[in-house]
Amino acid sequence: MTRISFIAIGNELLKGRIVNTNAAEAALLLRQHGYDLNRMLVVGDEASAIAEAVTAELEQQQVVLLSGGLGPTRDDLTKKTLADLFGSRLQLHAPSLQHLKARFAQRKRMLTPRNQQQAYLPHNCEPIPNAKGTAPGMLFKKGKKMLFAMPGVPFELRYMLEHEVIPRIRQVYTPTFIEHRIVRLSHIPESHAADRMAEIEATFDPHLSLAYLPRNDGLWLELSVKVEKGRKDQMLTALNTATARIKAHFTDYVYAEGSDPLEVLVGRFLRQKSLTLAVAESLTGG
Repeated sequence: MTRISFIAIGNELLKGRIVNTNAAEAALLLRQHGYDLNRMLVVGDEASAIAEAVTAELEQQQVVLLSGGLGPTRDDLTKKTLADLFGSRLQLHAPSLQHLKARFAQRKRMLTPRNQQQAYLPHNCEPIPNAKGTAPGMLFKKGKKMLFAMPGVPFELRYMLEHEVIPRIRQVYTPTFIEHRIVRLSHIPESHAADRMAEIEATFDPHLSLAYLPRNDGLWLELSVKVEKGRKDQMLTALNTATARIKAHFTDYVYAEGSDPLEVLVGRFLRQKSLTLAVAESLTGG
């Protein structure tokens, strides 16, 4: 199984001003393509902290993903730090400069010298185009190990990860088969559910893992499997069999399957029953 870690860079994340949604988005997207995150880290905008985290992760992981610190401001230190770490020098990357010029011209904005700095990249990295923004990503290789630096803007990172980064990972590391099922329960505490699950959990295939996820809308039981793709059919059968057993075991508590929001479930139920829902507001003055 491929070992992958994610490092988010930014003082704002450590101060709690910004929620680290990038790591969660990356984890979900990677799972959709057959990869799991092993570790998530957050470091501040300090060159020494970034270098220390990158060095440690490259020793332990096969793929390291970074987000943040590629912008044009003084606290964006990732590019310079990585250049120093990989014994590189910054040089103008003409395609990135052309991309910057075109993007600024499209928005009728002046391209300043500060913005042009985003087109200077370490000479020994593979530039990764940023179709949704101005800061290009970077790929550094150390043997089969891969380090990807991506912008911290969430929609830019998501697009780059899906369309540029994951395809490059697949060229080196074979994805696995990852699948999950969610059974949602109501009106049963987590500890009571665990006691009841003990009666049947021992009968599940050892490759299945079970997680208890207490939430505002009840208790979610998530069954997951991760194996080589050659065992996909066998493990799908085991996963579906275990899911059916859980539903039968908690008949009085199951209200839904999957991760759709509660309002979606209600809407689906109303359509199935050909019912309508009327909502009236009162006493609030509109």
